[in-house]
Amino acid sequence: MDHETREMFSNIIGLLEIMKKDIKVIKQDIHTINSRQEAPDLLNRGIEVSRQPSKALEGKKSTCPMLSDQLKTSRLR
Repeated sequence: MDHETREMFSNIIGLLEIMKKDIKVIKQDIHTINSRQEAPDLLNRGIEVSRQPSKALEGKKSTCPMLSDQLKTSRLR
């Protein structure tokens, strides 16, 4: 191989390494964006899960009046 060919391959390898680093950064950015989009969904699911037991207790007649009042006021917040 002559000097020009080696230099050309060296430049190509350098560009490929830069592209590899850029792709890694883009993947990290995509992961960050996806995690930010999932956060509100997880929060909403957590709220729904936390409300389910109180809805189940609300319909039962064995629930004491004090607990029923607490359940009602907690939903108003």
